[in-house]
Amino acid sequence: MERARTAERSARRGGARISLPAGSAESAERLVRGAEKVGAVVIPVLVVAALTVFATMGWLDRHPLEGQGENLLFLQLLRKHTLILLGLLIYTAVMFAVVLVLAGGVLRYTLARADERLDPARDLLRRRDPRLTRAVSWLLARWWRVSLLLLVVWSPILLLQFPGYSSWDLVMQAREVLDQRGSVKPPPFDVYPIAHYLVPTGDALLSAHHGAGLTLLYGTVLGFAADHLGGFGVGLAILSLAQLAVTLIALGRATALLGRWVASPGVRTVALVVLVLGGLPIAFWSMSVAPGPLFAAALCWLLALSVDHVRSREEIAPRRMLEWTLVALVVACSARVGIPVLLVLLVMTVLARHGWQAWRTALVSLALPALVVPAALAIGVTQHRIIPEDPMRERGLQIQSLALALHQNPDSLSAQDAKTLDRVFDVEKLGTSYDPASIDAALGAGDGDGAYRRQSVTAAEVAEFPGVWKDTVADQPTIVADGMLLSTFRLFDPLGYGRGNLPTTTQDDGAADVLIGGDGHLSDDGVNSGGRDAVHAIAGALNGHDGLRVLTEAPLRVVVVLLLTTIAVALRRPNAWVWALPVALCTWALVKSPDDSSGLDSLAFVYLVPFALLALAGSRELVARGTPHGAAEGSRRAPWSAAGAGGGSRSAEFEDDAPWAAPEGAIPWEGGLQGRHQRSPAAEKAGKYGSMRHVQRRPLAPNPGLHKKPRSK
Repeated sequence: MERARTAERSARRGGARISLPAGSAESAERLVRGAEKVGAVVIPVLVVAALTVFATMGWLDRHPLEGQGENLLFLQLLRKHTLILLGLLIYTAVMFAVVLVLAGGVLRYTLARADERLDPARDLLRRRDPRLTRAVSWLLARWWRVSLLLLVVWSPILLLQFPGYSSWDLVMQAREVLDQRGSVKPPPFDVYPIAHYLVPTGDALLSAHHGAGLTLLYGTVLGFAADHLGGFGVGLAILSLAQLAVTLIALGRATALLGRWVASPGVRTVALVVLVLGGLPIAFWSMSVAPGPLFAAALCWLLALSVDHVRSREEIAPRRMLEWTLVALVVACSARVGIPVLLVLLVMTVLARHGWQAWRTALVSLALPALVVPAALAIGVTQHRIIPEDPMRERGLQIQSLALALHQNPDSLSAQDAKTLDRVFDVEKLGTSYDPASIDAALGAGDGDGAYRRQSVTAAEVAEFPGVWKDTVADQPTIVADGMLLSTFRLFDPLGYGRGNLPTTTQDDGAADVLIGGDGHLSDDGVNSGGRDAVHAIAGALNGHDGLRVLTEAPLRVVVVLLLTTIAVALRRPNAWVWALPVALCTWALVKSPDDSSGLDSLAFVYLVPFALLALAGSRELVARGTPHGAAEGSRRAPWSAAGAGGGSRSAEFEDDAPWAAPEGAIPWEGGLQGRHQRSPAAEKAGKYGSMRHVQRRPLAPNPGLHKKPRSK
């Protein structure tokens, strides 16, 4: 009766597990295993092939061949210098394959040894851990210790940057909230730019270009500081310190959540060192108020929460649901790719962890922000309160490839396509102003006047643009492919020089003195001018010295994250697809719409390097148990009932919250550990054994003669 009442209470609180029919469960498991096997082969091949092409193009960009021309047209060069380029491609592919095999082999061996050391039988023979290992374990035991360590180590750079850095984007965001349309020349929607057919009549300046929610928050804080706290500089300090606090908390939480599933002390130490010392760009970006750094920090936090959710079988606390929801809300508000990332994580978490409580938590934490943020934006656009984002911004690859086709051959379009395109772009200017590293020349972002006819274009004319691009692909597939490669290869060249690895304002304070309205400034003149000069000198040295650029290079970090993700998929690490698919989405967003090929676009990958390593290194044994704690503690959390010598029934109170323990009817070896050689095939097929191999039937009894008194002489 007591067991029945306990099970009923567990079901009422939402922890009851959902069991599928045996045939359906086996079919679903076979399908998942088959997909993982296929992905373990296909994904490494695709990643190595793509990185090979990008790295080869980077080498050709630094060492041009004879007749290469103004722009690096890779496919045309492949026809002219077939043998040379084939040799380069083969050599580069072999290098990437060797790196994958060696790194994957080392990680596989290291993680397997760490899992073996989890065996409780080895406790008596285990030596005392070194001091460094114990120090790292102590740091990772509490997230605030990691955050405090980062604050202390990065404090020199952070103090020199106080009260933070603004940018042109922050100036425009503040103007959207604080100014009226007639008093701003030019208005922000002309600076971004946004086509005028999207701009409603009236005084609305708030736009979705940088996220309407963050823009409203930034403008409100700056306006309140200007009215009540003495100037915009105070508001800038509040925003920068708030972003710094969010960044430190996010990195600390992500490190603790992922690190608790890693059994290898060496991997945990390496990840912490990479975060502390290799996170030099993060120290600079954390004080630069912008949506990009905020999204990167929140994404690390979100992925860590999601991975920990699908691995754990412990009861979900309400505060964890609140934390997950707030982080998902920040991700949804700070980047265009945020909503797709939330939806993918929702599907993966629902598939990876069953149970009403787990499903309810995932739905509230992920689905709610993914629905509320777009709905609020749609209502604001419908009510003519918010200016929507220009859809042409999402067609970066199409615009760049079409611009290259016109640059190489201005008469390549048919008369009808040229007439249709001329309604959207100035065809002549689109070809002459082509810049393979930035789309701003075509769209006219900033002070420049681009080829985009934003003042006269209509929605119907914009809808005809994809048709022109498709005709160009059919007529000139090679040049279109070259245009796509030219726009993206710099982002994935591991040895190339990235643009904007550090915030632009670390080298130029001009944006800090731009007027918002009246005679107020965004940043007070003379505040910490000596520190800012020192930051400029440090940033100049990091960007100017070839050996020091490694500390800040964004493309190198992008490649490292992609390789770690590929290794996780190839080795079929636990829950690898849960965080690999969001990384793939961020990669696709980076490729689909390359704004200016700068470090700001790939900032999410800069932050993700240590966390990708920790997520990859999750212990199979700990994940199988469903708890990062040891077997002894797991046995205490899920005790076996003592009724009957061979009953082995488990308390129903833990049936839902601790499914990693052996199910009812399991028969562990008396006086020792479960072993596969001691199981009968019939009982194993019937599912009488749990996924955990080290659940103890009862405490180990000492040897009979262990406590005998020595004989007296």
